[in-house]
Amino acid sequence: MNTFPSHARQVRTSAVFRRLRSSLHDRLAACYASILPGALLRRALDEAAETAHSTDFPLLFLPALAEERVRAVASVIAPNRTPCQSAW
Repeated sequence: MNTFPSHARQVRTSAVFRRLRSSLHDRLAACYASILPGALLRRALDEAAETAHSTDFPLLFLPALAEERVRAVASVIAPNRTPCQSAW
């Protein structure tokens, strides 16, 4: 039996999602700072977050979607530059 009302669970998940997104931003920014301007990094994360929210498991998919999206944008902006191997 679920002990949290639906609204409370959504609020809790939303707070966790924001913390996860913030953590991902910090890690990816450290890795791609020399390649991507902050605005492009934030936009890529926004797009990844939007896609993650469209799934049933946004917390599960956000990290992979964020890294994939940022990597794709970086490869267009600076195809010959290599960021750190992984943000993790």
